[in-house]
Amino acid sequence: MPIFTGNELRRMVHEVFAPLGAGPDEILRLQDHLVENNLIGYDSHGVRVIPNYVDMVHSGDIVF
Repeated sequence: MPIFTGNELRRMVHEVFAPLGAGPDEILRLQDHLVENNLIGYDSHGVRVIPNYVDMVHSGDIVF
């Protein structure tokens, strides 16, 4: 299993959501919540939900 630093995870969140139309404030909020959840051990609420969020953006359930 790969190990990533918090900064690497934040960069990944930005790289995924910026092209989907998320603005800087939304990206910062996603970075803070998703990465922090991973760093404190709540992996089920961390970056592993990104594919679900991407699907929801594509289906129109999340609009930036």
